[in-house]
Amino acid sequence: MRIFDFKQVPTTIQQMSTFGEEEIKYLAKYYGEDKIENGQVFLAIINKYELIKEWRLAKLILCNFTTFQFVEGWEFIFCTTQFITQYPNLTQIIHLALIVPVSNRNVEHVFS
Repeated sequence: MRIFDFKQVPTTIQQMSTFGEEEIKYLAKYYGEDKIENGQVFLAIINKYELIKEWRLAKLILCNFTTFQFVEGWEFIFCTTQFITQYPNLTQIIHLALIVPVSNRNVEHVFS
């Protein structure tokens, strides 16, 4: 989920206009639609249309945090701004990104 990494934020307005559009649409489809697996229904956890709208506004905020590391930056934003209430669907997706390991290096080390 590199689109949520502050170090990946584009530096030009033209690049920013398309930044993360494909990725957020993929995430919106995956997490914004109900799924049925082995007869069990898993409800969507976000509103996919609202997620796309939220991303188009919120991604402009990321430019202000390019000096932050991934986790520290989101912690700062969540603790010092109204991001969580302004962008609830995007916040849900970012929370998922924060719990997914960035690397499997530790796991590989255990098994080698």
